[in-house]
Amino acid sequence: MKYIFHSIFYLAIAFGCTSPNSESKQESNEETQSAPAEASNQPDQYKVVLRQIDNRAIVHVDDSVIYDSKTVAGDFNIEVDITKYVEEGAIELRVDLYNGKEPYNQLDTHWDIVYDIMRNDELVEFVRESGDDGRVGKVYSETFYLDELW
Repeated sequence: MKYIFHSIFYLAIAFGCTSPNSESKQESNEETQSAPAEASNQPDQYKVVLRQIDNRAIVHVDDSVIYDSKTVAGDFNIEVDITKYVEEGAIELRVDLYNGKEPYNQLDTHWDIVYDIMRNDELVEFVRESGDDGRVGKVYSETFYLDELW
């Protein structure tokens, strides 16, 4: 009996006997391998995701304002889509932060901004800046050159 079991076992290996599960695993692996190729056919998407603003964030592409948060404070998840500007050949992305309220003549001791720059939902740049210096008006400005980001 032991001899028969060993013979069947070696014959199964020699003839490549597969179980139904191994075939479905192979199909599953083929689907997984082809999925990234399909995803690469999707057009690229670019965005700035504002996570925290105290008090006003303005996003510019080249010299055009494309988003203005107005005066706010708190944690957010504001997505500013910049895809069409990137596709049109825009050169600069700038994010400004203003502390306080217009006309920016009152005391406001703290300011902060947190945002991500994303391509296809993958992080390209993470920014967190803050201060307790009592400045009001424009307290932060960062310019990114789009050809260097991607």
